[in-house]
Amino acid sequence: MRGPTRVLYALAMLGIPLFLLTEGRAAWLLLPPAVRTAFWLPATLLALVYWLSGSVTLLFYAHRLDARLLFLASQTLGLTLWAPFAFPDPHQAPFRTMTISVFALHATAPLLLHLHLSFPRLWGTVVQRRRVLGAAYGLAGVNALTWLPQAAPWWAVGILLTVGMLLVANGVLIGRYRRGHTPAEQRHQRIIVVGTALPALTVLLGDLLPTLAQEPSRLPTWGLAALLAVTPLSYAYAITRGRLLGLRQWVNRALVYLILSLTILTVYLVPFILFSLWHPLTQPLQLVLVSALTLLVGASFQTARGYVQQKVDRLLYGGWYDFPTVVEEASAALQRASTRAAVVDVLARQVPAAMKVRHARLWLGEEGQNAPPRPDWAEFEYAFHPPARWWIGCHGDGEPLSALDMRILHTVAAQAEIALSNVALIETLERQLEEIRASQQAQQRLQHQLLRSREAERARLARDIHDGPIQALVSLNLRLGLLRETGDLPPGMAQTVSRLRQEVRELIHELRLVCTELRPPMLDTLGLAASLRTYGAAWEQQYGLPLTLHLPEDEAGLRALPDEVAVNLFRIAQEALTNIARHAQAAHTSLALRWDGQRLEMTIADDGQGFEPPAALNDLTTQGHFGLAGIRERVELIGGRLTLTTAPGEGTRLHVQWPGPDAG
Repeated sequence: MRGPTRVLYALAMLGIPLFLLTEGRAAWLLLPPAVRTAFWLPATLLALVYWLSGSVTLLFYAHRLDARLLFLASQTLGLTLWAPFAFPDPHQAPFRTMTISVFALHATAPLLLHLHLSFPRLWGTVVQRRRVLGAAYGLAGVNALTWLPQAAPWWAVGILLTVGMLLVANGVLIGRYRRGHTPAEQRHQRIIVVGTALPALTVLLGDLLPTLAQEPSRLPTWGLAALLAVTPLSYAYAITRGRLLGLRQWVNRALVYLILSLTILTVYLVPFILFSLWHPLTQPLQLVLVSALTLLVGASFQTARGYVQQKVDRLLYGGWYDFPTVVEEASAALQRASTRAAVVDVLARQVPAAMKVRHARLWLGEEGQNAPPRPDWAEFEYAFHPPARWWIGCHGDGEPLSALDMRILHTVAAQAEIALSNVALIETLERQLEEIRASQQAQQRLQHQLLRSREAERARLARDIHDGPIQALVSLNLRLGLLRETGDLPPGMAQTVSRLRQEVRELIHELRLVCTELRPPMLDTLGLAASLRTYGAAWEQQYGLPLTLHLPEDEAGLRALPDEVAVNLFRIAQEALTNIARHAQAAHTSLALRWDGQRLEMTIADDGQGFEPPAALNDLTTQGHFGLAGIRERVELIGGRLTLTTAPGEGTRLHVQWPGPDAG
């Protein structure tokens, strides 16, 4: 809490004591001795129980919203119950006393509703809570104002509305209990339900119903007060349960608050004594002095408490720790740990530091001595590979580990066992992933090498066919021509030689087409654009499909492309057009090649039937798209990027980007 908030809570903490000093003292003087014992005393003790339970919970858990709400509800409920219990007939109570009691009743209803919406966890969204609580607090303010005119119908309606809101708050409590998220939360809420319902039913049956029937109450005031005292105690226990500390903590905290109480008492008494010696204190001056001292105490309480706590910890234990917090923080840290270093940090640094342990060591199979550093150190062994060991020494003040310490360490050690198993599993998976990644990279390198080797082999075959069979056939064709021109051939032989020459020319043409398929000769002479233009014309003639080409006007840059890039881009276009002719059932196809700065882009699109693309391009082979898989490999070979856009009935678009010779 911030400074101004601390001051407000400090002032609220003085509410019931000041009320008892003023209104209680006036009632004490007004009531007969017998009534004081039968009514005033149990009412006062009941109010003090509410005040004490809420105040102690606030002091220990001021950082929690439910503890602050319990404190406020306890203060208002204590003020609410005092007047009806302190007087045999509540109508005999002074108007000011009843006004305070009624105002406190109206404030209790929305506070309890707020508490039940916040414990053990916040209910609903922020907007929902704001709407519900805004309406509840607003209604409480209106109900409180109905009391002031003392018009019976209106203040009675206000009290009935407040009682209805109390029933709604208890209904929320029961509903949240039935829908508890975890068994632990249900146990905590069960304590509140029982602690609220049992006293309420007993009071209803034993006191309120007989009173409404004009019969004497069957329960004495002391019994009613004892029953109603169970409710705040059940709230306080439920809120602090699971975080209750051991005896060492209570001794520690008790000493801290004893010192703080004596200090606060001194802060109040010394100025009063000094002022009394100097000048008699009038009532306004007393009020000013009390207010100033209260502001001083509220503003400095948190700082003073931390300072005193530190000194007491060092004096008694050489350092004290919150056992449940150690387990919670260590468990949370171990759940997040995914590496050896993280586990070592938790077990060898965080836990020892939180438990004020002087030495700790975690051995995870490293080379060296694995025996315990000292025989009196606690040791835990784990089924790691090789077996791991965790050693914990004594406290910083030399005090040995207690039985409670060992329970905490066993709990943390069990969590560490799970964390180390997870680390071992993660390390195994990482090794397997690394092996798979290395295998994929090796396979990719082999595929790239295979593509390069295949292109080299195709180029060699094209040269061999061009320089060998084609040249021999050209020579044969020339000789046959010379033979026919001699004129010495028998009748009919000249026609046979002419047919042979035609067949030789057709064979030469087919071999040249094979050479072009193996290695377009224009790639080495005129460049990629001329090769695509020539291949596109041949593709249109072969398949009878229209093809639109968009090629750069300045083809010098394309002629300067690296040989591997030019060949693979040509092969990509070749494979894509072949796929379109065989599978797309397209009416029109386009091929575009353009420069975008240093980046070369090639787009091949058709208006065919399309298909359902895989989620990733790596899955092309598994779906039987082997041609596209080959295109992807060629794009990766030149360091490019492939984008495939298609859908059933919407055609297909292949977009290839080559980053240029200067990229990365």
